Amino acid sequence: MSVEIIGAVQAARTAFGLVKTAIEARDDSKVKAALVDMGERLMDVTMAGTEAASKLSSATMELHELRQKLRDAEARQQERERYVLTEVAKGAYALRFQTREDDVTPAHYACQVCMDSGHRSVMQAGELFGVSPVLLCPRSKEHTVAAS
Repeated sequence: MSVEIIGAVQAARTAFGLVKTAIEARDDSKVKAALVDMGERLMDVTMAGTEAASKLSSATMELHELRQKLRDAEARQQERERYVLTEVAKGAYALRFQTREDDVTPAHYACQVCMDSGHRSVMQAGELFGVSPVLLCPRSKEHTVAAS
């Protein structure tokens, strides 16, 4: 009977060892599967982070460009405020520069059409087709204004 007990104990040990090995193998498989899943999730998060960083960089660049455009528009507006629409002859208009005491810019007229399109074009005194005096726009002869 003791041989049978010893055989039963050895069989139980063997069975326990087999169960333990099976559990370890199953656990190892689960660990490996979990590691693969975590790796995939980490890759997804990394890709999402890279995409978000790219969008942030693009948005930052766009913000910088918009701020520059705003500064430019404000500067044009400040410059435009220095001009007043003036009738230089009956029915003929040009923008007259309003000088200040500390100005180094001389009094002059600017073409309204060009100024409205974002370009300052200082009109030049001249003669056109024998008519004198006229204010000539250097950007476009179509913007010529008869002066009195």
